[in-house]
Amino acid sequence: MKNFYTLAFIFLLPMFCFSQQANLFTIPNQSAQFIRMPSRATAIDVDAVFFNPANLPSLGNGFHIDINNQILNQFSTVESEYELYTSNPKKYEGNAKSYVFPSVFVNWNINKISLHGAFMIVGGAGGADYADLPVSDRGIADVPAAITNLPGLLNLVDYDASNGTGYSNITDYRYNFQNKGVGFSPGVQLGVAYKLNKFFSFGMDFRWSQQIVSSEGEVSNIEILAETNNSALNDWMSPGDYLRAVGNEISQPAFDGIAGIYDDLGADRFINIRQKGSGFNFIPSVLIQPTEKLFIALKYEHRTKIVMTTLVRDGKDGGMQGGRPVFIDGEEIRSDLPGFISGGIGYQVTDKWRVNTGGRYMFFKGVDFNGREQYLKNGYYEVELATEYQLFDKFLISGGYTFNRAGVEEEYHNDVDFWIPGHAFALGGRVTFNPSVCIDFGAMFTRNVGQQFTYNHNYADGNALAVRPANYTGTYTMDFKKYSYIIGLGLNIKINNENETTPNLMKD
Repeated sequence: MKNFYTLAFIFLLPMFCFSQQANLFTIPNQSAQFIRMPSRATAIDVDAVFFNPANLPSLGNGFHIDINNQILNQFSTVESEYELYTSNPKKYEGNAKSYVFPSVFVNWNINKISLHGAFMIVGGAGGADYADLPVSDRGIADVPAAITNLPGLLNLVDYDASNGTGYSNITDYRYNFQNKGVGFSPGVQLGVAYKLNKFFSFGMDFRWSQQIVSSEGEVSNIEILAETNNSALNDWMSPGDYLRAVGNEISQPAFDGIAGIYDDLGADRFINIRQKGSGFNFIPSVLIQPTEKLFIALKYEHRTKIVMTTLVRDGKDGGMQGGRPVFIDGEEIRSDLPGFISGGIGYQVTDKWRVNTGGRYMFFKGVDFNGREQYLKNGYYEVELATEYQLFDKFLISGGYTFNRAGVEEEYHNDVDFWIPGHAFALGGRVTFNPSVCIDFGAMFTRNVGQQFTYNHNYADGNALAVRPANYTGTYTMDFKKYSYIIGLGLNIKINNENETTPNLMKD
């Protein structure tokens, strides 16, 4: 028999896995420089190891290192209406945050050659905590209607109508829900770039990326509250206990068997799992400099195929659903990182003022998201505009704007992973202490555009044991909202660098 308690943790972990695909904050926030100036495709700086490695030979001879950390916080809200909720609408809130989101970029230039590498978090952002989710609430909201609308002679709604009783009057339900998860994708990158002449540079890089997801959760103590003519029944109790008590009251022994089914379906469920996998991709890049002040950059990242293996801890596999455990130890699933092309144009307006613009397009074709790729309609894109200005000899100020949108079907969006358009605003600066050391700092705020969709709920998970209540439609709405902020700080060190100007403002 199918489990019609639609327990939230059954869906939670696959969503966490996918949340890494596009980065929890969507935009590629791999450095503090990006947080202060969110258009980096043409930036002549050491974080070009990620944003466009072909730029690196223009840094000049020497050794360069950049160490970054970010504080990330994202707040998600889902407002949902469903006809069997005890109150409408209901608001559900989640918070994903991380105080450690590091990256390290290293570059060594020898004349026209750049040898470089990096460690970074390619996607994800630490832990996420959910106190409740609409998917769990909808499933358990079905329980009062399901146990009072049993088929045939066991239907309590019909029994009450015939006998003037109130056994079908269940006024509320409750349950314990907890889920804490950690999801991130660390990556190690190595590459080489070459400056062919003053007009053209190119690079080739390889990156090894991991996907790591770990989660613990439970749904337990499912109880209902009745308001009947018998005060002994008007207390919180499990659905099975309530059916046994009612069966005893109306001398219906068949209720004992049905109560046993509900004991099974409504039993406490626990999950404690870890999923891990890795893969390689290659990254060609080019930089074209038609004039001393104009920069044009392109980079392509190939799709990373990742197969994740599941580890179930302490036997907490989520229990049985559809004849199998929710999670199986050793089971493999796909969670690819999509490929994308990025590029930009930078213009050095004056010696002190620079403007960058660019964007990125992510390809959904060929990716495997463990079944969710069927809801990917078009690719994902983002556009960027940023600028910086050298206010004083040792201080520059910068800022910018980014817009992103993904072409996904309505069915793609769910409680913990919805991909809605976003506007990001950034502000920050750089303090230069001497020709060898500078610090980057910045803050970025992203406000996503709220979207509402209407869906159909499969009442009682399609179980024939539960008859639909009168006038039941099964439709529900989901109103998705999200916002986030990021604070970034980076230390930039240059050793034996022939150029002493700020790297972002260097001339060829």
